[in-house]
Amino acid sequence: MLKPIPTLFLIALVFVVLRLPVTYRQEGGEDEEFYAVPGWTVATEGVPRVPYVPARDHRSWFYRVDTALFAMPPAYFYWQAPFYRLLPAGYGTARLASAVAGLVAVWLVFELGRQVLGDETVGLWAAALYSLSRTFFFPAVRARPDMLCGMLGLAALLAVGSWQATGRWRRLALAGALLGLGLLTHPFAFAYCLQIAGWVAISASGVKRRLTDLAVLTGSALATFALWTPLIVRWPELFREQFVKNVIDQAGPGLLTRMLLPWESLVYHYHLLLEYAQPLQLGLMATGLVAATWLAVANRRRQARLLVALAWSAVYLLVTVQGPHGAKGYWCYPAALVWLCVAFAVVNLGRWLSAEARRPRLRSIALGGVLAAAMLPGLGLRTWWTHARHWNDVDYNAPRFARELLGDLPPDARLVLDEAFVFDAYLAGRNVALACNNPFYYESAERPYDYLVITRLGRQKGIAASMNGRLLREYGDPHDLFACYAQVYVPAKKPP
Repeated sequence: MLKPIPTLFLIALVFVVLRLPVTYRQEGGEDEEFYAVPGWTVATEGVPRVPYVPARDHRSWFYRVDTALFAMPPAYFYWQAPFYRLLPAGYGTARLASAVAGLVAVWLVFELGRQVLGDETVGLWAAALYSLSRTFFFPAVRARPDMLCGMLGLAALLAVGSWQATGRWRRLALAGALLGLGLLTHPFAFAYCLQIAGWVAISASGVKRRLTDLAVLTGSALATFALWTPLIVRWPELFREQFVKNVIDQAGPGLLTRMLLPWESLVYHYHLLLEYAQPLQLGLMATGLVAATWLAVANRRRQARLLVALAWSAVYLLVTVQGPHGAKGYWCYPAALVWLCVAFAVVNLGRWLSAEARRPRLRSIALGGVLAAAMLPGLGLRTWWTHARHWNDVDYNAPRFARELLGDLPPDARLVLDEAFVFDAYLAGRNVALACNNPFYYESAERPYDYLVITRLGRQKGIAASMNGRLLREYGDPHDLFACYAQVYVPAKKPP
C-alpha cells in the first residue's frame, strides 16, 4: 500500500535530482529571452519589461517593451520576482519558478485523485506518471508561464470540487480568484475558465441558483484580473499596442467555428503531441483515457464519470481555444487530467490482476515494466548523465560559458546577442540588444554593433547574414548538442 507523504516526497526528490541541476546549467532557449527578464525587472524596479528589446516599429507586438511589457499578462513575472530576490539572477532562477509551480501541480494531481475519486492510490500513481511525463517535463524546466497557468487551473478544479462537496460560497469565490490569476498568467487559461464555468452551471439546481453561482465565480475572476489595472492605467497606449496585437487580434473570430468544427485543430494538435509526448507516452495517454472512460460508464461511478468528463473537456477546449498554435507547454493542464485517467485505469487493472489473474505478481511486474518503458523518454536521463560526466567542463555550464565569452569582449562594446546569452549579458551590465529577425517581435538588422554573438538558435534563423556579420571566432563544441556553442561576428566591411 502506497503511503502519501513518503511517495510524494520521493516523486519530488526524483524531480529535484534529475531536473534542477541541469536547468541551472543550460543556455537560454527559445522565448526565454522574453519570459526570464521581466521577473528580474519586477524584483528590482517594480515593472515588468524587456530592457534589451528596443522595438520602435508600430507593427511589432513588442513595441516599446523596454518601457513596460503588456504583450502577455504579468502574473508569471510577479511569481518569478521573489525567486530573484532570494537567488542569483539568471535563466536557472527563472526556470526554478516554473519548477516550483510544477511541484505544486504534481501535488494537486494527487489531491484531485484523492478528492474527486476518493482514491489515494490513484492520486499517487497519477502524480508519479505526470511528474515523469514529457508533458510535464518541458514546461516545468523552462522560463515560460505555461506550468504556472496549468497549476492554477488544477487548483481551481480542486476548489470547485470542494465547493460542490461543501456548498460553501467561499470555495467558489476562491475558484474564481484562481481563474482570474490564470488569465493574468496566460490566455490559454480561457480554456479551463470555460470548462469550470460549465461545471458550475450544471451543478446547480434552478435558474436563480445557477445564475448566482456563476455570478460569484465570474465576479471574483474579474476582480482578480483587475489587479492588472494600475499598470494598464499608467501606460494605456502600450497596452493597446502590445496586448491587443499579440492576444486579442491573434485570437481572431474563429473560436465558435473551431468549437463546432474542431477537426483541423484536432489534426494539428495530434501531430504536435506526437512530436511532443512521443508515440509511447501519447499511446499510453490515449489508451488510458479510453479505458478510464469505459470503466466509468460500465461501473456507473459518478466520480469516475466526472473525472473523464473533465479530461475530455480539457482536451477539447484547449484544442479549440488555441487552434493551430505551435506552443506545446499548454498541454501541461489537460495532460494532468489525462494522466489521472491513466492512473485510474492502471490501478483498476492492477487490482483485477491481484484478484483474478493467474500469477498476479508476474503480470503486475510486466505492467510496471510497460509503464516504466513508456516513461523513460521523459526522464531526461541522457541529458543528466552528459552533464554529470562533464560537470567541471565550462562548455556544459552555460553561466560560466557566458562569463568567459563576455570576458573576451571589451566592456564598453555594443553587443547584439541571440536568446541563449542575451540575459546573461544584460545581467553583466553590458550594452546589449537582442539579435532577432522577426518583424512581429523585433528586428535588429539595422542596429549598429561592435560584436554579434550567435548560437545554434541564431544560426538556424540566419541572423548573422541579416546583420552583415563576419565571423571572428567560435566557442564550444558545434557537434555536441548538449554543449554550449557560440560564434562571435564583427560587422563586415560594406563594398565600395
